[in-house]
Amino acid sequence: MKKVIALIVLGFLPIMLIGQNNTTENLQQDTKIIKETSVEKTESTKEIKEGTELKSAIKAQVLDLNYRKSNDIISVKAYKKSLQIKAKSIKLC
Repeated sequence: MKKVIALIVLGFLPIMLIGQNNTTENLQQDTKIIKETSVEKTESTKEIKEGTELKSAIKAQVLDLNYRKSNDIISVKAYKKSLQIKAKSIKLC
């Protein structure tokens, strides 16, 4: 049993060590990839910022419009209520 475990360890140990071997070429390629992806990320963040600026401007316009609509609705309701009060006071007199 010990011999089998020893053979397995001796068989897989070199394979695992080869897989983890990082040469300078691999490291240079990794740094190039990282630099390229960082450049792409900065470009995409600029596009995202422009998109969020547009969305925030549209949202501000919608909120302003909703505020004006709600004020108009409130004033119309108040006007109708004042007419009802006037009508009641005329009926009572």
